[in-house]
Amino acid sequence: MGIILLLVGVSLFTGIWTDRKCRILTAEAQAVREAFESGRTEDARRYAHKLSSDWEDVRKKAALFVKYDKLLELDRIAAHFEPMAESGDDEILPQIAEFIHMTELLAVSD
Repeated sequence: MGIILLLVGVSLFTGIWTDRKCRILTAEAQAVREAFESGRTEDARRYAHKLSSDWEDVRKKAALFVKYDKLLELDRIAAHFEPMAESGDDEILPQIAEFIHMTELLAVSD
């Protein structure tokens, strides 16, 4: 009985943690998009750096309890944020949209 309660507790904790972190990442991605769309490229670059850094921290911890394939695609997308923001590449907007979508899916799936 104790093991079952422990597993349920761990499952609840990881679900809450994942949801919370995904909400934060989504808000940061939206800040990058808004800064880029309004022409504030320096802000977009700074926000993209923070988003990439925060994603790296989340990915390392989430790898313990989230399927790797779910993280791999998000990792691929996030790797391009900083270079795109620094160069002013408009392709960052669909990448941000895809990242937000996949982050929201991750939040509800785990």
